Amino acid sequence: MSKIKGSNPDNNNVKLVLRGNIETVDIRNSLIKYMVGYLIDEVDKILDIIKVYELDLLAKFLDNYLLKLEIEEFQDEILNYIYLTYDTPLNNSHKYLWDKVSEDAKDRYNIWYANKKLIEFFQGDERYEFWFRYIKDLDAKLLGVNDRQLFLDFDKFVVIEFRYIGNAAYIYSKPYYLINYDGKVSNNRMEDDGYYKNQGSALSRIIHRENWQYRTTKLIWELKNHAL
Repeated sequence: MSKIKGSNPDNNNVKLVLRGNIETVDIRNSLIKYMVGYLIDEVDKILDIIKVYELDLLAKFLDNYLLKLEIEEFQDEILNYIYLTYDTPLNNSHKYLWDKVSEDAKDRYNIWYANKKLIEFFQGDERYEFWFRYIKDLDAKLLGVNDRQLFLDFDKFVVIEFRYIGNAAYIYSKPYYLINYDGKVSNNRMEDDGYYKNQGSALSRIIHRENWQYRTTKLIWELKNHAL
């Protein structure tokens, strides 16, 4: 893995190993440019720099970092700082930053965030891999998550999964979700599982029995490609 070499706390000119090519740069001014094509072990130095960036520079850094690295290469220490300071683009609580970041970069940040939350929520069961592939392919977005429920937006409909696998997942049309549930989810108000189980209004349920992934893949395709 590439790293910062020869750094000096009194001198911001540092040697960067750019996957085999060593170049000397002023890291404060060139961090955006030289984020392309390398990984940095000493994330503390990166954090020290971006914490004092003005918003325009921070937005450019995020564009470069999120688009040039593979999602698997993202460093949690850096993006955790961004999350704790600026939340996510989906929540719109820091529009003054996220409006300056490109849509493609925001999509990749949202994938990183959703992956983190799905891992925490599903705790290793097979539902994680099934749903994350839709998020990674940008077919779905994470609307919200709490200790009991997880909400996935497929544009035309919303899937509600429950933490414990004995519960069927429920699928509702987007209009029904917005009218009945969006206020609670947007305001992070957690309800009992039964609050989200209206079988008479649901488009369908997902029962996690043998071959449920095959049946659910077919169901999702049908819902995405037909009028609801």
